[in-house]
Amino acid sequence: MDVKQLGKKVLGGRNPEEPPAWYGRSSEEIIGSLSGIVAQVNGLADSETSRYTELAYRLSQIELELERSKGPALTSLELTSFERYASKHPGKRILVAGWYGADNLGDELMLRAVLEHLPEEALPRTAALLWCNSTYDRLGLDQRIHAIHYPASTWELESITDSFDVLVWGGGAILDDGQFNSDKGNFNTGNLFIRMSEMMLARGKQVYCLGLSSNVSLTKPDYIAHLKNIVEKADHFSLRDNTSLELLASLGIPREKMARCEDLVFSYRELEAPRAHESNDTFTLGFVLLNSPELNEGYASAIAAAANEAKRIHEDKQVKVLLIPFLNDGHFDDVQNADIKAKLATQGIEAELAEFAYSLAGSPICRCDALVSYKYHSALIACCYGIPCMIVARSEHPHYGNKMGYLARLAHAEDALYTSAQVDEGRTAAFAKFLENPPAPSVDKAVFAEAQSYLGAMGKRIAG
Repeated sequence: MDVKQLGKKVLGGRNPEEPPAWYGRSSEEIIGSLSGIVAQVNGLADSETSRYTELAYRLSQIELELERSKGPALTSLELTSFERYASKHPGKRILVAGWYGADNLGDELMLRAVLEHLPEEALPRTAALLWCNSTYDRLGLDQRIHAIHYPASTWELESITDSFDVLVWGGGAILDDGQFNSDKGNFNTGNLFIRMSEMMLARGKQVYCLGLSSNVSLTKPDYIAHLKNIVEKADHFSLRDNTSLELLASLGIPREKMARCEDLVFSYRELEAPRAHESNDTFTLGFVLLNSPELNEGYASAIAAAANEAKRIHEDKQVKVLLIPFLNDGHFDDVQNADIKAKLATQGIEAELAEFAYSLAGSPICRCDALVSYKYHSALIACCYGIPCMIVARSEHPHYGNKMGYLARLAHAEDALYTSAQVDEGRTAAFAKFLENPPAPSVDKAVFAEAQSYLGAMGKRIAG
């Protein structure tokens, strides 16, 4: 039985017109099927690494499907609980939405920034829309906030919409026509943004879109029409980079309906506190990678080249390679980093696997003397703390060009901005240039003050 057959044994075919094979089955039956797959996966532990890694990813996806199958019952209970609690607190009921709950640290910081700037009296009547993730640190959020899971059907979407007066999209690159289609079962964030926003607006409710960004290009006419409708009718719509704003304006979306703001994470107050880091005889070189298993060989070669250059330049220190997970949903980053560590070992490079952190203070990024970041918010964190950061934008990623380029300019680190093609084609030279004289990024204090002022004013307006 190959990997695809293993997955289909539990998940069934991917025909959108048919329910998945696990639908209607008990948790015990599903867990029994998973146990059989686990046994088969364990039996392949001694096979070649790439094969085992693929199985581990597939198993993680199956476990996520099991968690998400519980969604409908959860949503109903959560809305009932919220209604009972919020009824004691007069005022507009607020739903804060984004790609939250997947343990992607950047998105979690945006959520916390929005909640941090809402008036205290509004928190008991506020809920956060969260991805279904059993490992999520719910206790890390203000306990006055209710959690509502992503809808899994149009019925749940309608129930959620009816339960709130205000919808707030709090940051992120969610203007993505690649996720948009007419599939009634598509609840990806990019598609949900259109569906939920338009449903709220059609019912005379308020929609606020704060600090969003778009793909480098938007080409689907029907998506652009829906987006224009939302921008024109929303109570507020802002973008976090000029490139996204100019793109939307070029598509006929009224410029006067759009505002510019900084990324919402800049308003998160903890980010202004100095990091705790002591210089010693170790040079720690951190890596935050985009999760894409097919790139692991290339990542390993790039990291080995960087590590060897760091050893050459810092010959008086011990060079430590630190692989940092930034997305904890399904432990995909952990699985990928473990595979890359094994590949590095065959090249004589020892790497340490960092643990995922829910807070800035505990983030492994703060331990780094330099960071190579393929992810936007990890690069943003490094820039705010003054950690030399090689900002790498994967050219095939639809929205990284916009935000990575803007961040490099904002942090006075244009010389540290690279495309993935530049790194892939000239690894040793690229890392030598960065490590020999790494530009120290700096974010002006005015950026933090402006971001806090903006989000504070918006919080008061939303709470109304």
